[in-house]
Amino acid sequence: MHIISTQLPVWILTAIMGVFVFFTPAKAVDKDRLSNELTTLYRSARAVISDKQKHINDASIGNKGLTASEVIKRTHANFKKATGAALDMETGQEAKQAMLTSVGTVMDEAQELINEKAKGSKVFYPRFLRDKSQASLM
Repeated sequence: MHIISTQLPVWILTAIMGVFVFFTPAKAVDKDRLSNELTTLYRSARAVISDKQKHINDASIGNKGLTASEVIKRTHANFKKATGAALDMETGQEAKQAMLTSVGTVMDEAQELINEKAKGSKVFYPRFLRDKSQASLM
């Protein structure tokens, strides 16, 4: 099992997002709407990895092409599919950007492991997908 430290624990990220959501003036951000958008954004990123797990596990392929920018692009597409609208970065921008930055950082740091050739059965749990302090590739 390979373990890489990629991010702060999820509870810290959640607390940071909570600060953005709950301590922003009410007139500036609809807290319920922002909470729902962040939840959908999280699920959209998680779905990218879930959908690509078989590809990640393919030992015959080296470079999987699952870069940070590709995952973020697919996250945006999943968000639009789930909500019927593009992600609105005008409201709650700091929290949404923090989520996307976290996803990008995790993917950047995990590239060597994701792209490891001749190793199958990788169960990739990026930092933004679980409640442990490391992302792992088993």
